[in-house]
Amino acid sequence: MSIRTMYKIVGIAILATTTLGFGASLSTPTTLDRIGNNDNVAVSAADTYVTKVTWTESASDITSITVEINNTDTITHTYEICVITKAGASISDTTGTSVDCTSTGSIASKVIGSAAINFAIPLNASLVDDSDISIEQTS
Repeated sequence: MSIRTMYKIVGIAILATTTLGFGASLSTPTTLDRIGNNDNVAVSAADTYVTKVTWTESASDITSITVEINNTDTITHTYEICVITKAGASISDTTGTSVDCTSTGSIASKVIGSAAINFAIPLNASLVDDSDISIEQTS
């Protein structure tokens, strides 16, 4: 028996043991579970992914961002998209409010939708260090 065949057999055995040993199957949907937390609630992963991010600049400042997402589920959903961006010492949402979040309209199954977020505080485009995007399925 070749070494490749041996690796395949061991790999399949490990996969089967871990999936079945934890009470799951290969068709179990992906969920996040805060094990050990006081509420221990499973949070389903959103059935979407980001396809495109477009920054809008005015002079040398970033004034808004448009995020395109693809609804990969078999039914229509709406999503809330939030973007927090750091540019030098400035952060796009310095007041801790939801000004850097927006809701999409209904996005049909297997369709790309978009949402624009206007920054309350324009950021210097040459100083952008980091940007985080979060997507929550709301319906």
